[in-house]
Order: sequence, then C-alpha cells, then structure tokens
Amino acid sequence: MWYANAMSETITVTLTGPAAEAVEGLVARGEYPTAEAAVADAVLQLAEDPDGLAPEWTAEIRRRMAEHEANPDSAISSDELRARLAARFDAKR
Repeated sequence: MWYANAMSETITVTLTGPAAEAVEGLVARGEYPTAEAAVADAVLQLAEDPDGLAPEWTAEIRRRMAEHEANPDSAISSDELRARLAARFDAKR
C-alpha cells in the first residue's frame, strides 16, 4: 500500500547493501513508482505496526491462543516450536 500524501518535511536517507537492493527490486518490479515511495510505505507500515506483525499474523496468533485455551493438551514443547519455525523459515529461503 503506497501513501501518496504530501510530506511536510523532507528527510534524506542513504541505503546500502541488501536494503538498497531490496528497494531497487521493488521499483524494478513496478511495486512502487520510486525508491522514495517504497521507503515511505515501509516506514508508515512500521509506524502502524511496530511489532512488525501483519494483521493476518495477529489474527492467526489470537485464533491459536483461543484454540489452546479450549484444549490445553494441544500445546507443543518449545523445542518443537523452534523446529517448526526453523523449517518454515528455511522453506521460504
């Protein structure tokens, strides 16, 4: 979601390395018209959700917490949780 609101102030930021490459990729794929628009959107999203959780993640967390409260035996160990998260992370690479 790109916000086209006029800014009252201007801030100059220099990105290097992977961050610069990511922004360039977003613009090259046409997801944003400019690097400035991509960075502005990222900052606004961070301001709206400082924990970095998308609304669907928050909803899923709440659903699973309610599921667990209804059935406490559904809990998994912290080791199992780490293994599952690592597998999901590796699958997305």
